[in-house]
Amino acid sequence: MDRAALHPPYVRFILAEDPTSAGRLTLCVERASDRVVDQLLAPSRDDKILPFFTGNEPTEATKQALAFCNQFQIDFRATREMVEKIDAHGLFSPRQSKVTLEGGEVLNLTDFQVIDEPAFNRLSDEAFLDLRKSGALGLLYCHLASTNSWTSLVHQASLRKAAGAKSA
Repeated sequence: MDRAALHPPYVRFILAEDPTSAGRLTLCVERASDRVVDQLLAPSRDDKILPFFTGNEPTEATKQALAFCNQFQIDFRATREMVEKIDAHGLFSPRQSKVTLEGGEVLNLTDFQVIDEPAFNRLSDEAFLDLRKSGALGLLYCHLASTNSWTSLVHQASLRKAAGAKSA
């Protein structure tokens, strides 16, 4: 199987901040990817070769990679801002968990954070309104609802583990 097919695009292309120029981003490419080839080295390859540039102009493939990475960067910043907003209200609580699968295997989950529901319920009206205006409430409610899915996740993990053991 093509190793590159296993990696989502953001692994093969990523925008990195230029340390010499604040705010400037550079498109970085995973040269080891089977899908990133030097045009001179692959003239007999059956796949269509898409160069990064035609002359000094970026090709459509490069423009698409830049657009994808730019949107990823925008989403990353928005996520970071949302997390900072939630954290500013003291709603994160560190957790660790020990999960026993139905077959007896024990998984230790460490160093993750959850929304502390009692802290959320104690928010002042002003803090609650701040979170609502920021768009965080929907995410907070989804997170709180998803915490009820732990039992289902453990069951699904057990089923996958059992299916893997049968096929081995």
